[in-house]
Amino acid sequence: MRLLSYYKIVTSILCLISPLLIGVTSSQAAEHSIYLEWTYHAPPEESIHFFSLYMDDNVVCQTSTPADRSMNCEFEAPNGTYTFYLSAQTDKGESPLSPPFPFTLNATVKSYSLTYRTDGNGSIEGKSSQTIVHGTDGTSVEAIPAVNHHFIQWNDGSMINPRIDSNVTESSVLTAAFSNKYTLNIKLAGDGSGSVTSTLTGVDDCATDCSVDALQDSLVTLTAVASNGYKFMGWSSDQCTGTGPCTIRVEQHLFITAIFEKRFPWGLFRRAISGR
Repeated sequence: MRLLSYYKIVTSILCLISPLLIGVTSSQAAEHSIYLEWTYHAPPEESIHFFSLYMDDNVVCQTSTPADRSMNCEFEAPNGTYTFYLSAQTDKGESPLSPPFPFTLNATVKSYSLTYRTDGNGSIEGKSSQTIVHGTDGTSVEAIPAVNHHFIQWNDGSMINPRIDSNVTESSVLTAAFSNKYTLNIKLAGDGSGSVTSTLTGVDDCATDCSVDALQDSLVTLTAVASNGYKFMGWSSDQCTGTGPCTIRVEQHLFITAIFEKRFPWGLFRRAISGR
């Protein structure tokens, strides 16, 4: 939003021009935008090239075509009182078209508030309450989890932590969410059949793919049991190896795969060989 101050001024004019200063807007203390409209008919013996807006004898804007009778002039200048006038550049040279008129640029700086907080299971490191000028950046904040908790995300969907909010154009309240649980995901693979049991409630007999939440930093023991006629071949994960029970400390989301295969029918094989 750029409209922070608005002015309407009609200047005293010469007979050939009626310039109307429609408005002045400012987004920051050094940035201003002036919009002008005017009427002008050149004498028959002259051709217009462009119009110029002067501020204290310095050109701040020019029109792009001879037919233009308005301009939106954007420029930077400190707040203060300046003298403006409009001129026309023709094939006979440049001529002022309006008497100089003073105007005071007094922009109001637009600012916003950024508030950082938590869901109660952690704290904010950095400045939790910030006042930010329009279009500028905030300072770094980090969501720090409480003991046995971990950061999930901010309420605006961002998972960046620590974060710096840039190009701020509105006030925001940003809440960090934490959790004291991770998800344990168990997958059964292979051509065989079996199940996985656990010391964790909810995985008493996992005969198909299953998942359950586990408290952060807790110890969980998984045991694979093959069905009759099948064999447990082992675990497939970074946390579990071999074929025995697997004990894991829950410090992240876990993905554990138990592989089962068919047993080779040794009894039938022997009988076929021996003929008995």
